[in-house]
Amino acid sequence: MAPCIKVPIPAGQLRVAFKNNPPLISGIAGDSPLVGRVKIGYLFKQLILGNGAKMEGLDTNELVSALNEHSDDPNRMIKFEMCLPTESVVVLQAGAHGLHVEEKNGKPILTRIDYDSPLRKELRVGMVVDTIVFEDGYKISGFSAKEIEGLLDASDDNAKRTIIFRNPDSELSSRSSSLPLFQRIDLPAGTANEIGLRLTGEVAKITSITAGSPLDGSVR
Repeated sequence: MAPCIKVPIPAGQLRVAFKNNPPLISGIAGDSPLVGRVKIGYLFKQLILGNGAKMEGLDTNELVSALNEHSDDPNRMIKFEMCLPTESVVVLQAGAHGLHVEEKNGKPILTRIDYDSPLRKELRVGMVVDTIVFEDGYKISGFSAKEIEGLLDASDDNAKRTIIFRNPDSELSSRSSSLPLFQRIDLPAGTANEIGLRLTGEVAKITSITAGSPLDGSVR
C-alpha cells in the first residue's frame, strides 16, 4: 500500500476532477488551491470536516456532493493514498523536455522531472515509459531506458512525440516496433555512402545510418 497524506482544503471550489470508484484524482486545474499539494492518481480515503466528522467509503458522485455541500467549511481536510495513475499520455514538443529515464528492475522508469519542464504538472516520477509514437509514425514499445533516451535525443526537433506512461504494477507492452507505411524526405546531394546510408536488397532497404549523417534522426 502507498503512503497516505492529509491535505487541508480551503473553503470554496477545489477545481479538482475525480473519477472511478473509489475516487481518484484525474485532473487538477492550473488555478486549483491544491496545485503542488496533490497529484493525478491520488486515491481518496477520507474527508474530515471542520467539526471532526469523518466521511469514508464515498463513491465519486458522493464525494463531489460532499465537497460541494461543505464548500463553506474552511477547516476541512482530505486524506489520500499517494497512488500512481494507471496511465498518463503526454505529447512532447520540440526541444528540451526535462524528463530523466533510468532502468530500474528491468523497466524504463521516469526518475526525475526538471523543475522547468513543461510536463512537470502532467507526470509522476515512478511511471514506466511504455510506448512512444514519433512524429513520422514510428512506434516503439517495451524498449530500454538507454534506447528511449537515445531516440528522444535524436528526435528533439520533432514537434509531436506521444509518450504513454504506465503504472509499473500494471500490464506493460511487450517489446515491439513498427515503421510508418511510407515516409517522404528531401535527400541532400551525394551518393548513398556520402550521405551516410547503407542500402541492401532488390528493393532498396536502409540497413544502417552512419553517425553524423544529415539524415540521422529523420529517416528510419
